[in-house]
Amino acid sequence: MSLEDVGKLVGVTRETIRRLEERDTWLDTDRADQIGKALSVPLEVLGFSYATDAYSSAAKALPVVGSITSDDKVQFEQTGRRVAGGAHLPAGSVALDINQGKMRGWLLVYREEAMEPISQYVLLRQGQTENFISHLADGTTLWRHIKPAAKQGFYHLNSRYLEPLDDVQMLDLGVLSELG
Repeated sequence: MSLEDVGKLVGVTRETIRRLEERDTWLDTDRADQIGKALSVPLEVLGFSYATDAYSSAAKALPVVGSITSDDKVQFEQTGRRVAGGAHLPAGSVALDINQGKMRGWLLVYREEAMEPISQYVLLRQGQTENFISHLADGTTLWRHIKPAAKQGFYHLNSRYLEPLDDVQMLDLGVLSELG
């Protein structure tokens, strides 16, 4: 069956099916269910499984726990949406939907229980990219690059596309790590 044929059965374009097949687009459970029904096969045949003991190459079902807005703010919400993540992702991984900007349509994947206190080691480990989600003392959560400020206990939060935020306080356990 051609990509175009599958797309017609599912109600999407050939290009959408190609992007799903090549993992350029995240496969969510609704779309996997549509494709499975169109092909008369279970989700597991598509490489998507909820089972904790699924074969090692099966895509893991990741809950989408919120989104990232145009100003890099994280908005947590109960979406009920699940997407197929890579088989390599550790247990407990969750996803945030990136809604705007150059990475629109991508997901930021992390482990909720991977909270770490801010330390020199953590700061060195992030390199030059936005590798952490920061919980600020004012209750805001941002996806930014973290640099220590001159004043003890304060940080500068940088982004490639937005103005920096200088001299912000972060919570003691303010960094979620292991982004994918």
